[in-house]
Amino acid sequence: MMIFTVVYYFLKDGGTMKRIIPYGHGLLSKYVTSNDITIDATCGNGNDTLLLCRLSKHVYGFDIQKQAIQNTESLLTNDGYKNFTLFQKGHEHINDMVKDNVKAIIYNLGYLPGGDTSIISKAESTIESLRNGLTILDKDGLILITLYIGHQGGQEEANAVEQFSSQLPSSTYNVLRYQFINKANAPYVIAIQKTK
Repeated sequence: MMIFTVVYYFLKDGGTMKRIIPYGHGLLSKYVTSNDITIDATCGNGNDTLLLCRLSKHVYGFDIQKQAIQNTESLLTNDGYKNFTLFQKGHEHINDMVKDNVKAIIYNLGYLPGGDTSIISKAESTIESLRNGLTILDKDGLILITLYIGHQGGQEEANAVEQFSSQLPSSTYNVLRYQFINKANAPYVIAIQKTK
């Protein structure tokens, strides 16, 4: 399934490679159905949460910043969505707060766009969150992680995520990296599919 999806998104739209965020959203739209539970582990301004509200039965959203939770809630309610629960908590607490199995978890790491750029996601809590997320991820579920390396601390977090994900057993997980390698400090996606 993952190989087919990657090829499909390379060839769609006349052969144009999708940018990072549309690529990730395209993958989610192939995996998530209206019966599924999903998580936005880093709400930010709510754009990923909004997509998950459109695709899934219920979305759990996490962010440590009050501004991010407020921005997300405003966006979702203005669009008429009610199928969400938001927590002003770090994403390392996802399996404390979410007792359902989930079909997809999305991370958009770094800092809140338009917010305080000194408040960033950190490698330690992100790795803890990924470990916890894998325990509640459904078979054939998907974790999408968008990594930003252009800010201070971003490369260290990306290195930790890559090390963690590359060591996941291939008998249970497919792990993919999608990146434009000819652009300096370009963000990129790591996708983890649980196969068993």
